[in-house]
Amino acid sequence: MAKPDHGGDMRLRFIHVKVFCAVVLLIWQWSCAHTESARFYVLNSLPGVHSENTMKENPAKVVLGIGPIKLPEYLDRPQIMSRSGGNELEYTEFHQWAEPLKDNFARVLGENLSVLIPTNRIYFFPWKRSAGIDFQLEVDVIRFEGSLEGDSFFTVRWTLYGKDRSQPLLLEKSTFRQTPAGKDYEAMVSALNQTLEQFSRVVAKAIHSFISPQT
Repeated sequence: MAKPDHGGDMRLRFIHVKVFCAVVLLIWQWSCAHTESARFYVLNSLPGVHSENTMKENPAKVVLGIGPIKLPEYLDRPQIMSRSGGNELEYTEFHQWAEPLKDNFARVLGENLSVLIPTNRIYFFPWKRSAGIDFQLEVDVIRFEGSLEGDSFFTVRWTLYGKDRSQPLLLEKSTFRQTPAGKDYEAMVSALNQTLEQFSRVVAKAIHSFISPQT
């Protein structure tokens, strides 16, 4: 009676294990080679040389307070949101904000206004009572979004107060629209950046209308 060839069975199992491991390794390598790397984006402020007002040689002695700034919760996340339909939003892990959008938005708005007014005396909410704020800008973002196939939109309610903050100087709702130069996330973010620049110019113009020559 022939004895079972246990040695042959072990060799066969070993070959199967090696083949399985080789297949798993190949799949892993292929997956790594074809996995999309995440890309990160920021909004950018106006260059200082683009100050387009008659006061650029003698900055106004204006103290501007910015905030509070409110963003919808659906925008308060790392992933960049694009709208794919009337009620459908898309988020992608591969295209993200490099920092919290609210922080980036506030800083760029502040830098833009420092160039457009111009002033180097800008504070962000909350500030100390000793800051001596001349104007306070409150911002309530309603919409700050785009799509890969269409335009980018920025809709905002904003309130401008003077030194007496019991009554606003202005209470406005503005909408800005920009057509991206391409159909990718970089173009969409660039278009959003331009809408924020447009808003900055509107606010700066409003502040100038309340600045007296002696300010």
